[in-house]
Amino acid sequence: MSRRPLPADVHRFRALVAGRLGLQFEDGRLDLLADVLEQRCEQWGGGSCTEYLDRLAANGGWPHELPAIATELTVGETYFFRHPDHFAAFAEIALPERQRVRADVHRLRILSAGCASGEEAYSLAILLRDGAVGAAAMESGLAFWQPEIFDVVFCRNVIMYFTPDAMRLVIGRIAHTLAPGGFLFLGYAETLRGISPEFHLCHSHDTFYYQRRPAAELHTALRDPAATVAGARLGLDDPTEANGSWAESIQRAADRIAALAGRRARQPSRARDAEAASTASQPNAATLLARALELLREERLADAMDVVRTLPPASRTDADAQLLRAVLLTNSGDLAEAERVCRHLLEL
Repeated sequence: MSRRPLPADVHRFRALVAGRLGLQFEDGRLDLLADVLEQRCEQWGGGSCTEYLDRLAANGGWPHELPAIATELTVGETYFFRHPDHFAAFAEIALPERQRVRADVHRLRILSAGCASGEEAYSLAILLRDGAVGAAAMESGLAFWQPEIFDVVFCRNVIMYFTPDAMRLVIGRIAHTLAPGGFLFLGYAETLRGISPEFHLCHSHDTFYYQRRPAAELHTALRDPAATVAGARLGLDDPTEANGSWAESIQRAADRIAALAGRRARQPSRARDAEAASTASQPNAATLLARALELLREERLADAMDVVRTLPPASRTDADAQLLRAVLLTNSGDLAEAERVCRHLLEL
């Protein structure tokens, strides 16, 4: 029976997972990494965690082990017509537009990437059959990644697991293979903010998705340094805040909440003692926010909202915490309340 991995082993495992698979794990998810590392070491049965990690880090890698690790660390949930608003936008916006553009070839190429057991790909095929649209079969080899070959790409709930560098690599590959004017559908908790300037953000059917910029416009955007920072177009005071995903921006709220907590030391002792008495039994706000982000990445939206509701009053005036709340409200369909929170965010 293997022993529990040491903290140093877990941190080394996290670095290897990020380097070999591009998967990112915050400090709040180290327990999950420790569980997976313990399980893989026990199943391998070849020795200690150190020896296991040495083999994983060796030149040439460990081809059969990496897919097993990825399976343990990611969620493979899928079902037919998951998030139907995406499919409605696909059938009523993306398909007619790409049929118009491709009228001379009478054939579309559609990619379903990271689709677990395949229900997403079959859902797309059903819509194509119902619409009597011709589509190319999913091909293999070098021809698969030809420039500008795809009309629509579904890559949902994939990049949310990745490090920012891995996100840019994946989105860059997709942009390379997606025709100008082609459409990209990401998961609800994913965004191209700060990742790529090559797409327009589209909104219809109560959902968001992306369309690759036309070639001429893309050339202009890539020549303009300001266009590479999404935050500059959103009017943020500090465009560097837009680097990385919005989830990373929200993650920085933990530091700001800690700063709010530090202000208590400057309060009169009577007020400070009263506040301490009322909050002594409450969990740490930063811990709660990190937990809510983890649940959001796992698409456990109701659980994440329950955690957000337990945040202490001081954190409820924090802009990043409220942004997380607005995202959760939007994903749950409560658009009116989400709009109210966003208006409050603008006032802040």
